[in-house]
Amino acid sequence: MFEKLAEGLDSTSKLTTALLTEIRDSEADFAAIKTELSLLRENVKGLSSIVREGNGATSLITKIALIEAKLESIDKWLDNHVDVHQRAKAEMVILKNHVEELNNRLGAVEKDLKEVIEKMERDEEEERTSIVRQQELVFESKKSDVKIREERQKAVIKFLVALVLAILGAGTYLYTK
Repeated sequence: MFEKLAEGLDSTSKLTTALLTEIRDSEADFAAIKTELSLLRENVKGLSSIVREGNGATSLITKIALIEAKLESIDKWLDNHVDVHQRAKAEMVILKNHVEELNNRLGAVEKDLKEVIEKMERDEEEERTSIVRQQELVFESKKSDVKIREERQKAVIKFLVALVLAILGAGTYLYTK
């Protein structure tokens, strides 16, 4: 039992020695970690100071706040631009519909105008034809008037010749009797 106790104490002594070695090593590691943490703390303080107060320029917090404000104004502008774009798009659709309606009306007006022009051309042709007919009638009337005058003159001449012959015949009859 003493042997076991001696072995146990020896084992405990080795473990304690190893533990002490580990503790010494850990103390060195902890010292290194403590030094690193101190350096890290100083760096974080410096960064914090730069973020809060700036490094001879505007602080990062101020810059971030300005960026956020600009982003918000850009968002508002984009929202407004989208609204304006949508309104413009709707107005373009309305304008397109008006243009189509005007084109339809213009087509109808062109059709009506074409019909009016065709009617005017027909009326002008009828007028020309009527004028030509009237001129022909006037010409025929003048021709008839000239022919009637000639026939009247011939009739008057025949009458006068007959009258002269009758007078001569009566004068000769009276003279012979």
